[in-house]
Amino acid sequence: MLKEYRCEYCNKLFFKGDIKEATIEVKCRYCKNINLIKTVILLNDNQASYKRS
Repeated sequence: MLKEYRCEYCNKLFFKGDIKEATIEVKCRYCKNINLIKTVILLNDNQASYKRS
């Protein structure tokens, strides 16, 4: 199942996907705010952790 990535301000859907490790900057087309999406791989159990800044 794919994870949904949404705007933290207006909650509109950006995309669905499975990101292993990345830092992505996305500008919302609706509210025009810039969102930073970070994912990291945890070394202990090899599962991606989702963090927003």
